[in-house]
Amino acid sequence: MYQPFFWGDYHRDTGDLSIQEHGAYLLLISEYWNRGGPLPSDGERILRAIKCMTDAERNAARIVLVRFFKEEADGWHHSRIDRDLERHRQHSEKKREAARVAANARWHGDAPRMPDAMPVACQPSPHPYPSPESKPQRGGLKRKYEVGFHLNDDGWQRAKEAAPGWDKYHLAQKFDDNVNTGKFARPTHPNKAFPAWCATYTKGKPPQ
Repeated sequence: MYQPFFWGDYHRDTGDLSIQEHGAYLLLISEYWNRGGPLPSDGERILRAIKCMTDAERNAARIVLVRFFKEEADGWHHSRIDRDLERHRQHSEKKREAARVAANARWHGDAPRMPDAMPVACQPSPHPYPSPESKPQRGGLKRKYEVGFHLNDDGWQRAKEAAPGWDKYHLAQKFDDNVNTGKFARPTHPNKAFPAWCATYTKGKPPQ
């Protein structure tokens, strides 16, 4: 997990350390944070955890351990890291609670409307695009329609009323073909343009 590190404070407190002592201290800090709490009381376990191999390294680790950490009943504590860990826990708990509240609102806030919504959600939606809408053809094959314009519910209803009995998805494909081939410009307001075109195109023709 992410650990905040304040280099200005660190250099102020460690200006007199040797290179080996710096290395030992940083490894102890890392071990402390990864554990999420105090270092073990057993000094040998601490030395093994931070990979001390030589007598000089072990001595450096002991020096910074006694200087910057305080031994308590449950192990060696570092007051600054303890405060940072507690802030991290509180922040994580707030995020978890916010996520829980949001999930409850999402799943339970509209519970009375869910039975009505489910049948619609389980059916193919004709918008924003009527793809993949299929139409049976000879031989049992199906044909997919894809169009490059958006229609809302009102637009589809107006198109249906403008061309009663016609397959509105088939009309949408023909309309889009005309746009793509340059016969007329792509409409700025397709919810008005498409129903108007449907009325003109289907006038006097039998439904298809």
